[in-house]
Amino acid sequence: MDEITKILEEEMLFRAIFQGVPELVQLFIQSFPELIGQKAYGKTLKTIAVEYRQESILGLFLKGSSTNELSFIPAPPLKESKQIMLAAAECYPNLGGVNKVSGAAFKMQKELQWFKLFNGLIEKHLCMPFCLYGFTRIGEKFSTIRRQTVLVGITAVIEMCMIPRGRTTYFGQKTYWEVFVKSHEKLLEDGEKWMKETTNSCMLISTLIATVLFVAAFTVPGGDDNNTGIPLLLGKDSLLVFAIPDTLGLFSSMTAIMLFLAILTSQYEWEDFLHSLPKKIIVGLSFLFLSLAFMLVAFASTLTIVLNKRLEWVFIPITLMASLTVVLFLGLQLPLLFRMVQSTYGPGILRSARI
Repeated sequence: MDEITKILEEEMLFRAIFQGVPELVQLFIQSFPELIGQKAYGKTLKTIAVEYRQESILGLFLKGSSTNELSFIPAPPLKESKQIMLAAAECYPNLGGVNKVSGAAFKMQKELQWFKLFNGLIEKHLCMPFCLYGFTRIGEKFSTIRRQTVLVGITAVIEMCMIPRGRTTYFGQKTYWEVFVKSHEKLLEDGEKWMKETTNSCMLISTLIATVLFVAAFTVPGGDDNNTGIPLLLGKDSLLVFAIPDTLGLFSSMTAIMLFLAILTSQYEWEDFLHSLPKKIIVGLSFLFLSLAFMLVAFASTLTIVLNKRLEWVFIPITLMASLTVVLFLGLQLPLLFRMVQSTYGPGILRSARI
């Protein structure tokens, strides 16, 4: 008891949750299981973990089922479930795991993922202990009544015990979804601004690449026949090495432009930040990377054709310089694309861990 008192007085457990140290939280709960029911500022450990957006901490309170779905251990009562849902709906821009996400659009997407996750998780799983309890009580009390009447009673108990749905159940005068919308208005504005600025920059680069490749298609290396206008290198492999990447680069940059234009003309609704906008910018950036690579291949092949007979050694430095440019661009922009892919197509926020 002295150890538990010390842990609670010094708030070691709660600070471990605030700062996202799952190993320490796991050690405390394994050593003293009674700590799982403790509260700080009137909030349970699960509620605090949700409020601070600590995914790794919350995973300690989850278990997986045979259908790869997750549920809480132990199942929280109705009051705690409402606290968890409210914590998922509120915006805490300066707390815990929220600051680990860079970019306002990423933060908006992550907040939507948290809300939708708990809306579904609480609705589907937290009601089960109440439903089973209701079934037991009904079975004991009405064992002599017809089966149909019992089933009607079970349905009524299940409806009463359902944990609140985010969009239809009220918290005070507002639904949980309305609470989410109100508290995330500033983040939505910042996410829209970030998305437009990023898209505008990428669209400018795509337009420049498309312009260069379009012009290059009509200025074939090696020149044209003055009488027929047919390229002098027609039929040679060197011209093919130029024509193919030039064409592919042009189509890639045009596709990127259309995707970025679709982002700029989007309505920027709340749910757009969950899937629609991230998917568009992921594909747009991918095509932008491809168009840049194809442009450099076309440039290197052109320079090699022009200087091949005069400077035979020029092929090696040209290849190295082109490769260096691609590597530099990828090194600067690939982390952005990687974070987007991970956030949109990753394994999800919560993964169960054993206590």
